[in-house]
Amino acid sequence: GECRWRPCGGLERDPIHRMTRDIIAFGEVLWDIIDGVPNLGGAPLNFAAHARRCGMETAIVSAVGRDELGGRTRERIRAERVGDECLFESELPTGTVNVTLKDGLPAYDICAPVAWDRIEFPEGRFPPPLPRAFYYGTLAARDGVSRGTLHRLLETYQGALTFYGDDGQVLLREKGAATFARRRHVKM
Repeated sequence: GECRWRPCGGLERDPIHRMTRDIIAFGEVLWDIIDGVPNLGGAPLNFAAHARRCGMETAIVSAVGRDELGGRTRERIRAERVGDECLFESELPTGTVNVTLKDGLPAYDICAPVAWDRIEFPEGRFPPPLPRAFYYGTLAARDGVSRGTLHRLLETYQGALTFYGDDGQVLLREKGAATFARRRHVKM
């Protein structure tokens, strides 16, 4: 399909704002393990990659482990030309979700804790400049560290169009956490 948004490529970018992005996506970067085969995903990364294919300047704010999947994640993100300057490394493993079929429907075992549970900016690092839009995945709000970073970004990006992907609500309900709600975890 044809993309309807126009990238901000015409904006002047001085040295201070050279990392200006159309879209910053925050949250889970993970590998769905289906029949033993890892498939890179996570709603925020998928959104950023698709927007990049439409000509947008995008970046992901997340974390991966210092493991093989973390290295593969960074390679794939760079191949998609999604900005990875805020893809932090963690001592925790890269996120995985074991996907199985149960009565013909997918069942998800979301591993925890994983790197994207603890997304935080290192001392002296600051969020990228204000994007046109800020997208976040709700699943990353399951841990207080990432939730705190999300709050900081929401405050920083108050002037940006802000929206979220609620895939986490469906996944967490399956795990028995039916009380999960965006307002409970991400107070605006």
